[in-house]
Amino acid sequence: MALSDHRCVRRVELEGLDEELRPALDATLEVAALQVGDRYSREAKLDTAGDIARALRELSHAKVRVTSRVEVTPDEHAVDVTYTVEPSPPCRFGAVTISGHDRVPLRLIEDELSTSEGAAFSSDALASDQIRLFGLGVFSLVKVVPDLTGERDVVPVHIELSEVTFHEVRVGAGFGIEAGEQLARPSVRYTNSNVGYRLWTFETEAAAGHQTFSSRVLPQGSDLDTNNAGVFAIAETSLVLPRFPSRSLEPRLDVVGELGRDIQSTYLRALAGPALTWRFTPRHQLTVGYHLERWTGVLDGAIQAAERIRQDVDLYNTKPLPASRGLKVAKVQTTPGSSRSTR
Repeated sequence: MALSDHRCVRRVELEGLDEELRPALDATLEVAALQVGDRYSREAKLDTAGDIARALRELSHAKVRVTSRVEVTPDEHAVDVTYTVEPSPPCRFGAVTISGHDRVPLRLIEDELSTSEGAAFSSDALASDQIRLFGLGVFSLVKVVPDLTGERDVVPVHIELSEVTFHEVRVGAGFGIEAGEQLARPSVRYTNSNVGYRLWTFETEAAAGHQTFSSRVLPQGSDLDTNNAGVFAIAETSLVLPRFPSRSLEPRLDVVGELGRDIQSTYLRALAGPALTWRFTPRHQLTVGYHLERWTGVLDGAIQAAERIRQDVDLYNTKPLPASRGLKVAKVQTTPGSSRSTR
């Protein structure tokens, strides 16, 4: 019969612990996997030992050892578990070495680190460094490894990195069917995620295609077909400058240009969208942006000769193009126009 069969935990105790550390570990035991009154399991016992060790490491006792002893009382179907703690002296970080950053400047990596030589050891600081380095988006592997083998109270740290591919080219094609609209477009996209070796991201995408749709142009006294079709070409470019001019700021610029020709008109559209993001905490940010769009269009003679054409008519129902990041297809008007907005 296994030890866990019908045996409950009667007592969980700590020994070998300095009194000044007991309050912190009592709080850890209150939420640990092994609780008085629960059915005993080896997994819960080991998890609790790990929780005790982590709590002590967070208090700078990097080289702590935790062992356990189990006493069984068969007649009472009870199990007593005792954890023996061998705390190390409070430790501090030693030298921090970094490898695997051939094309990412060392200073950009060091800006993300909370560990520094001489600072008090903290396991949370090591985990935070790993998350921050992954968050740069330029590493496929991040290992933050403390060296606990030495006998002194100094813990060196080695950070092993592996860079991603910074240049990427994607070629694709799309076909979409919506109510009153059909669209086919090939596209090509180029991305450089480390412009100037500063982790700036430049991305550009070009696409061209053919679409058919229903027009809302309703001229009086005309038998013009409300179905429309034409070709278009669109180019989108963005530049993101993280940590410029300071670590908490991230400027961004989006530029779009589009040229199209259909049965009823020729149009040209240009869009610029600068934005600035301020990260005031690791989980909170504020973005302010400005949207400027200008379009020009020339309607064909047959349309211009109609007795009445609704002004500001939208030939394309202002529906987003598939795979074009929510940007709306240009409006066609008889005179140039522009729009501005902030967000």
